[in-house]
Amino acid sequence: EEAVIEEFIARLINAVAQIGKSYVFEFILINDGSKDNSLELMKKCVLQEKRIRVIELRRNYGQTPALQAGVDAAKGEILVTMDSDLQHFPEEIPAFINKLEEGSDMVCGWRHDRQEDLLRRWPSRIANMLIRKISNIDLHDFGTTFRAYRSELAHDIEIYGEFHRFIPVLGHLAGAKIVELPIRNVARN
Repeated sequence: EEAVIEEFIARLINAVAQIGKSYVFEFILINDGSKDNSLELMKKCVLQEKRIRVIELRRNYGQTPALQAGVDAAKGEILVTMDSDLQHFPEEIPAFINKLEEGSDMVCGWRHDRQEDLLRRWPSRIANMLIRKISNIDLHDFGTTFRAYRSELAHDIEIYGEFHRFIPVLGHLAGAKIVELPIRNVARN
């Protein structure tokens, strides 16, 4: 994420500033063994923004362990998870928090108008259909990591391997009220 990490952080900070004084924010950035200059850029941002914490993983363990590391480190009442490649728009965080304030326990992003090529969309569409059918949960998009959770739910769910697609299923099994929020989506860089 070297090319976009500073822009991501700036947009993240601006997005939560729109929410006002209702919440105190912390930003947990996970470096999952990147070989580029991402870690140094993250550490530079920490010097300018004290709410940022950087967690360094020894190597790239995959998306799910990186998500779990962030959840384990989080201290807040609400957790928002998202990728930092700007495929997700930080400006949509207030909408996620509004959905939680309406009474949900988990808000799942729905990439309703995916801009990626067919090789990414079709396998995802099939996986979503299968998970929806097996779990009997009416969600369109199980694969995106752009989600918001109440802290107690996020900390009750432990994920391993590449199990991030099943987080809504685990939340459902824990009795969570889950809603979906359409999000913008751009092609992955």
